[in-house]
Amino acid sequence: MAKVQNGADLKGQFEPLSEDAIQALTDGASFRKGYQSYLHHALAEPTLSESVLRAWCHGSQRSPYRVEATLCPTGGESARPLADTFCRCPRGGFCKHVVALLLIWLHEPESFVVRSGLMGRLSMKSHEELTSLLEQLMQRQPDIAEQSHLILGTGSTSHVIKSQFSKLYPVDALYKLL
Repeated sequence: MAKVQNGADLKGQFEPLSEDAIQALTDGASFRKGYQSYLHHALAEPTLSESVLRAWCHGSQRSPYRVEATLCPTGGESARPLADTFCRCPRGGFCKHVVALLLIWLHEPESFVVRSGLMGRLSMKSHEELTSLLEQLMQRQPDIAEQSHLILGTGSTSHVIKSQFSKLYPVDALYKLL
């Protein structure tokens, strides 16, 4: 089996998406602004993990926004192209950042780096590797150490740690360590 290199290799596994479909899901102003964001390459680090498109967008806030869209598989129960969308910008909802992300997927799927799902990647790590990852993450995000009793408890197995950790923290922080 050939190794998947980018999103273009997997695009056929998801319901087709069109500019008309994207436009129908948002208001006119968001579509126009999103199209401009797409043209000006306002999104960075586009990735595809399982069925979720993700990218970062620098906007009006100090920190970049995380934008996501969950694609529906071809031949699924619904002929809808999207299962869900999310953006951490102040507007939220189906904003211009979501529009830009979907336009990149539509027109430049090869720009998406394909990543395996977080739990799949964690399940391949040894106990020692998981411990090291947690130590690195706690160094980068000290608030995790304060909350470690919630995910570690006593006598937790690595499977329990993985499960509880993924519920408490966004995958973005851990992906940067993997």
